[in-house]
Amino acid sequence: MAVLTGASTQGRLAQPLQLLTDCHRRIEHFLQVLWLLVIPTHEKDVTPEQAWALTWALQYFREAAPRHTEDEEKSLFPRLRVSAALEATEVCEMLDALEADHAHMQELQHQMDDAGLQWLRSGHATRFQRTQMYVWLEELHELYQRHIDLEETEIVPLAARTLNAGQIRSIANEIRTRRLYVS
Repeated sequence: MAVLTGASTQGRLAQPLQLLTDCHRRIEHFLQVLWLLVIPTHEKDVTPEQAWALTWALQYFREAAPRHTEDEEKSLFPRLRVSAALEATEVCEMLDALEADHAHMQELQHQMDDAGLQWLRSGHATRFQRTQMYVWLEELHELYQRHIDLEETEIVPLAARTLNAGQIRSIANEIRTRRLYVS
């Protein structure tokens, strides 16, 4: 399950709004990977293939998903708050809701990460542990599904309509900087 984040991301920087929606596809992919791993059926040892997939999925949500959130909260949302003056009240309410989603998603992702890392360390997950991860993942999945839908049907089209070329370039430069200076 290779995730191409380098070349494809760099090639998309000229189109940062498309890059953000591409990130949504990766989020959906890794949520699906987690679904397949945590379906609570019985206690079982983690196979090498499952360990590899779980490691990649957890790493994605630990490292890449927060950069996506920063791209939105530090680059896109502030510009929309200023540029969408005619739709300001509605836009601000949507952006506030999306930022609240980000905080809740981050909390759920931390819980999943802690449980997943424990599963990887022990090589075994009990039915209870898998069930708990499933509950968190179900909530995370529903939250992301609603969140992505709002961003792709309302926020990205609004950004395409209201942001000028200079603002789009600034967003692209900020995203590039976040990707270049990853520790």
